[in-house]
Amino acid sequence: MKDSEKSKEQLINELNQLRQENQSLKNLKPCSNCIEMQLEYFFDFSPELFSIVDFDGIPRFINPRFSELLGYSGDELLKNVTTIINELVHPEDRENLLAVSKRVKDGKYVNGFESRYRCKDGSYKWISWTAIPFIKKGMIYIVASDVTYKKGLEEQLKKSNEEITNILESITDGFYALDNNWCFKYINKETEKVISKKREELIGRCIWEEFPHGIGSVPYQECHSALEKQQPAYFEAYSFILGKYCQYNVYPSKDGLSVYFTDITERKKFEQEMARLSKMNLIGQMAAGIGHEIRNPMTSIRGFLQMLSSKEDCTKYQRYFAMMIEEVDRVNSIITEFLSLAKSRPASLARKNINEILDSIFPLILANAFNSNKNIVLQKGCIPDLLVDEKEIRQLILNLVRNGLEATRDYGQVTISTYLDDQEVILAVADQGKGISSDILEKLGTPFFTTKADGVGLGLAICYSIVERHNSVIDIETSPAGSVFLVRFKQDKSVEL
Repeated sequence: MKDSEKSKEQLINELNQLRQENQSLKNLKPCSNCIEMQLEYFFDFSPELFSIVDFDGIPRFINPRFSELLGYSGDELLKNVTTIINELVHPEDRENLLAVSKRVKDGKYVNGFESRYRCKDGSYKWISWTAIPFIKKGMIYIVASDVTYKKGLEEQLKKSNEEITNILESITDGFYALDNNWCFKYINKETEKVISKKREELIGRCIWEEFPHGIGSVPYQECHSALEKQQPAYFEAYSFILGKYCQYNVYPSKDGLSVYFTDITERKKFEQEMARLSKMNLIGQMAAGIGHEIRNPMTSIRGFLQMLSSKEDCTKYQRYFAMMIEEVDRVNSIITEFLSLAKSRPASLARKNINEILDSIFPLILANAFNSNKNIVLQKGCIPDLLVDEKEIRQLILNLVRNGLEATRDYGQVTISTYLDDQEVILAVADQGKGISSDILEKLGTPFFTTKADGVGLGLAICYSIVERHNSVIDIETSPAGSVFLVRFKQDKSVEL
């Protein structure tokens, strides 16, 4: 310790000792020289960095902490501020620091500005400083602190966040995070692709205000339960955000929820199609096995009814005989449709153009539309010939058009169109009905399922069976403005009937 520092310390210790020993000196105010020495002592041993600079940028005082931190001697640091900035400040920080220094010289207070300074060993330290200009005294008082460790932690945290963000942005699953007030904190790129809004517009917004139709849904209930119980939730449900069927993984925390979701609509369609095909196969086998056995006794019943109705003593029962014969004929027509579900029925394949089949039955379609006060529009595109069973395609078209006419309001329109889409021949029948609800949509094509009061539930089942035998598929697009049934025929594919 230097002699001057020893004398300061001794003087302070003596003064404190005197004040403790003599009660009368306790309220004695120290002299100005003592205060100055105590301040110097405070600045010399403070862990913070202190300096005083005049408005010309010349340092008037720096405490030893600068030398301890940066490794330079006091003389090396007692240079013009501009020189220090050019020599010691990191090149990336110089421009901003010069701009801030100019503000301070203009009398502006600056707090918490951070920049990097090069140490004598070549490393850099982050220093956060506050500058207080006193124009009347012509001095700038600077208090600074070493924030290198804090900046290192911030950099590590930033790097970790970037890595996590990169992972969330690269995954094919949708992901979003909500806070405890159900406001979006983060939305990944995959989620933004499938929703109608930009993620910048949704951050900070409540999910239930942005998507109010989701209130009360399965995801709504499961997410609330997960947050309340602080337990993860795994479930499959219809997504109110995407309008598709999704698999959800929900993870709660004290800060909110993390929600991962995967579109499983195609998987669900496949599962439903497999279940439907399984039912169709079973029903087809039943139809092939018992259809003819039922028809034979029904034919006998009809014959005896006709014979009895022709006898004179049964004339008064003619009305009842006619009614019974009509019902027997109806049963026979149902059995005929039922037999259409059998996959084992013989096929008559030929190269035909669906436009030609449409032309051949269009007068019948027009008659049906006229009788039901509906309009028919036919839009034929340029399509190639296909290997098809003409009778089955006729039945397919008639069934789809009749369903469309029944769904359409009076004086509404049913549109039949054909066109080529990505090497597939499309037959589309569009109605102007009320649309099909999701619960009914899942059951369409199931034998004996119908929403009509007098329906049997075999029309669409037969359509699906015909389409399946032609190695094709039926897609359905529906909305409150109506539904479109699209039959997709593949080209140059063998047809197994």
